[in-house]
Amino acid sequence: MGTKIIHVIAVTMLLAMAETDVCAQSVNVLIGNPEQNVIYADVDNPLLVQVPGIAYNQLTMTCQEAKIFQQNEVWYVHPRAKDSIDWVSVNVYRQQAKGKNVLVGNKQFRVRNVPQQLACIVTPTHVYRTGDKVPVAELIDSTTRIVPKHHEYVDYPEPDLVMEKFVVVCQRKVMRCTDDTLSSEAKVAIMESLTEREDVDIVLQLPRIGKRTNHSVIQRVLQSSTFTIVK
Repeated sequence: MGTKIIHVIAVTMLLAMAETDVCAQSVNVLIGNPEQNVIYADVDNPLLVQVPGIAYNQLTMTCQEAKIFQQNEVWYVHPRAKDSIDWVSVNVYRQQAKGKNVLVGNKQFRVRNVPQQLACIVTPTHVYRTGDKVPVAELIDSTTRIVPKHHEYVDYPEPDLVMEKFVVVCQRKVMRCTDDTLSSEAKVAIMESLTEREDVDIVLQLPRIGKRTNHSVIQRVLQSSTFTIVK
């Protein structure tokens, strides 16, 4: 449902040569993650790591405050919200054939909760957010989907979510829908409401959203979204 985005930023770190007398020297370690050194609780946050002169398969990472793992050549860090962690510290090591691994960099990330998501009406050409006016022809089109998205100004990759159900309220009539499309009942009710007026307000409520396609599970009560449907 969404495309995973990995932002890459450059960080200068000190090369710590443990167990040697070599003086520490500056190297550029690339660690990719959303901007401002932020990661999100209860989410698999991708970290793309590169160290000049060291092959990727020679690198390993650790994090004491959160789960960290590798999948398909991408490292992920996953802090838990219930642990109430404000910061995590990620260590990057060069693996040694013999002896201890050598620390080549350390980076701290702030931990935040996933930004609130709202129900949006998504058509092939437009994303309508709460407060928008939506042409009824687009709303009832078979390709239109109801999708949870962050506020348009939040710079965070949309999680890949599986819609389980949502509720439509129109003229005090409450209609339950499954999957990510309007039910026939909801479409008929909205169309009937527009026979005697130029527009009608509807409320979309997403009481629960399901599992991501990756490892994380995100289940939250979301805020309601209000739209004005016009002829």
